Amino acid sequence: MSDQTALVLVVDDDPSILPLLEAVFEGEAVTLVGAASGVGALERLAAGLAPDLLVVDLMMPEMGGLELLGELKKRPDFGRVPVILFTAKKLTEDVVAGLEAGATDYVAKPFDLGELRARLRGALRMRGLILELERLREAALEEERLKVAVEAAGGIAHALTQPLTAALLKLESLLGRPGADDRLRGELEFVRRSLDRVAREVQRIQQVASYRTTPYPGGIEILDLEGE
Repeated sequence: MSDQTALVLVVDDDPSILPLLEAVFEGEAVTLVGAASGVGALERLAAGLAPDLLVVDLMMPEMGGLELLGELKKRPDFGRVPVILFTAKKLTEDVVAGLEAGATDYVAKPFDLGELRARLRGALRMRGLILELERLREAALEEERLKVAVEAAGGIAHALTQPLTAALLKLESLLGRPGADDRLRGELEFVRRSLDRVAREVQRIQQVASYRTTPYPGGIEILDLEGE
């Protein structure tokens, strides 16, 4: 569900249902898409349709509401999409079976428009809350990943600082000794430049403040310092 528009898939073989729901949602940020059977609904979903709410009639040709719910249970991505059943009777074994199969609510035909509007809006509000909770959960996970990455980077930098400083001091001592030939001095200078580069990278690790990774051979992700 976007900030502006909710998408509702209406699965009903009665051609009057879609115009009725369009009237119910008139003036609201809701887009309605119809399917005349469970088979038609699955085809739309397979084509990439991602509804925020499914409205499903229990009795339809080809594939009824219960069969459709059975197919949807096989798709983990639909576990948090509300489903409202339309039924010709208020209390039937089929309604109970539908609710047990994962439907969120039901509305009996003929409709009381006030009840229908309230139940549909309630289902969309529930969908909005689910999406907001997922967003907050992902934000919390990202914050935790950042915390772990920063703490790990800080620990690594701290562990490297002492031996790196000792190596640089030792190198300076060797370079300061008289009598070293040019070849040896050149090799020591190369080592110093390399250690200076390591020291700069350690400083960058200490300053990591955001979490970003880059692919690494072997199917793993590593902390991306270049992207900081």
